[in-house]
Order: sequence, then C-alpha cells, then structure tokens
Amino acid sequence: MEPASSNQILAVLTEQVSALTKVVQKLQTGQEALLHKERSRAESTALPPSPSGSMIQQVDLPTPEPMVNMPERFAGDRTKYRTFITACELLFSLCPRTYGSDSVKVRSAISLLSGPPQEWAFQLLREGSPLLTSWGSFVRAMNPIYDDPLRSSAALTTIRSLTQGRRPVENYISEFRAVAADTGLNDVGLKDHFRYGLSEQLKDELARIGVPTSLEALITQSLVLDQRFRERRQERLSNAPFISPRRHEPSPASSPRQTSSSSNPEPMEIGTTKGPLSPSERDRRRHQNLCLYCGKPGHLLRGCPTRPPRPSERGKSHPTVASLQSVVGSASTH
Repeated sequence: MEPASSNQILAVLTEQVSALTKVVQKLQTGQEALLHKERSRAESTALPPSPSGSMIQQVDLPTPEPMVNMPERFAGDRTKYRTFITACELLFSLCPRTYGSDSVKVRSAISLLSGPPQEWAFQLLREGSPLLTSWGSFVRAMNPIYDDPLRSSAALTTIRSLTQGRRPVENYISEFRAVAADTGLNDVGLKDHFRYGLSEQLKDELARIGVPTSLEALITQSLVLDQRFRERRQERLSNAPFISPRRHEPSPASSPRQTSSSSNPEPMEIGTTKGPLSPSERDRRRHQNLCLYCGKPGHLLRGCPTRPPRPSERGKSHPTVASLQSVVGSASTH
C-alpha cells in the first residue's frame, strides 16, 4: 500500500470518529434535557402533603354493625307477641344500616312469622296493602289480632301480689319492671305498689328516713338500703366469736354398786376401806344381831348412825333393834 493512500484513509477515519463523537454528545444533551423536563413535570403534579406530613390520605370506614341474634319465630302465641315485637325493634336499632327503611323492617319481620300470622302477612303482600308501607302501621295492624286483650288486667293482678320476701331487692325490682309497663298505672300508683311489696325491714327503714317522691328514686333508695343490710349481716357473721364444738367428756366410771342378797350395799368394816365383808364375817354378824356396816349391836344396817345416808333415804328415820324389841314386847303383853 502506498503512503499517500494510508494517510488519506486515516484522515477519513478521523473525520468519521469526530462526527460520531459530536452525535453522541448531542444525544447525551438531549437525554439530560428530557430527564430535566420529566423531573419538573413530576414535581409540579405531586400531591400536597397532609397536615401531619404524611403523603397517604386516611379514609374513615364505617363502624361495623354488631352481631345480633335474630328474634324467635312468632307462630301466634299471644303471650309471646310483645316479646317478638320488642326483639324486632331491638334488632332494627342495633343494625340501622341493614334495616334502614320501613320496607326492610316490615319484610324482615314477616320472614320471622310462621303459621297463621305468616299466612295473614303473605296475603297483605299479595294485595300490596298500605299497611306494609311503614313499621308502625304494620304493628298497629297486628296488635288487635295477636296482642293479649287481658294483658293489662293480668299485669295488675300480678303486681298486687308481688312481694320481695327474703330475696335480694334487685330480684324483686326485675319482676316488678317486667309487669309494670302493662298495668297502665301512673308513677304514683306504681310507687305505692312497689313500696307495699318490699320486705318489712326495708319498709321500716323507709318509714324512718322518709319515702322518696318518685318510683325511680324509691328503687334507687331500696337498692342502697338492701345492700347496706346485707353488708351488716356479713360483718356480724365475720365478727362473731368462734365457738368450738363441745367435746364429749366421758363421765368418771362409778364404782359398781355392791349389793347383797337383799339388794342392799355390801357392808364395810368400821374405819376400814378393805371392801366388802367376807362371807364368814357377814354370817357371824347376822347370827349375833350385829350391824353389817359398823359391827355394833343395837341397830340394823339401814339405821346405822355411822353409815352415810343414801339419797333415797335422806329425811327418813329407821327403826333400831331396841325399838323393834320394845314394840314386840308391848305387843306380847297385850
């Protein structure tokens, strides 16, 4: 290859490299410009920070409704009608979002009916009755059919015979409130019936401190007094002295009664504690008419002056041998 040709080729390559370098520089400059524009656009469209400095917005979620047991199905028992209606109203109040409209309330109650009440309600649905437009109109339509017509008189009879007795007053209050609303009595009448049924102890204390003017105040006062009485009873029991059960002490063994053939105690020798007489000594004293107790003549065992008297013989005088001989002698002279 000629030198001139080599120089020409080198010059061409140098120019091409220079051109490529300029192109690369332009590309880098354009890329940096694009990156700057993108960064500026991102900063201008960013969300403003929240007052707390957090970029995350918090959304308040609704509080979940509680889990409530469904009311028991109503089949037409008049004694259970009021309980059914009250249970439905409790369900509606605890789950207001689920039962937010009268239509939902009425149809939910209808789904809990069975037997004749269900047939009656289904007929209203088929007819498109206006009684189903509100919960109040639906209940008012059911009341004369299934509500107990004797409910008020039965409640009056119950409340007149209701007493506290020996129970805690809160038990009496629970029973009283269960029937009080059905009696139709005003506050004054209910207060009189409530006071009359209290225990004698509470009535005596209320007579001493004064009876409150309203039923609720009387109930509150009765709760306080009954609690105090129970606390005092507990204090008296805890402060009572402990009395241990008496142990059975065996009575000292009494010496066996010493009896002779005539069931009298065995005679003892004078001034001795040697025990009963020997058979020979007893026979000797009997043959010589001597006392079997002291061994002296002139009296018998029962009249021995040295023998301690027995309880059954106290205050009694016993004949001596001399007195008996005098009696026998006087009798023989006659």
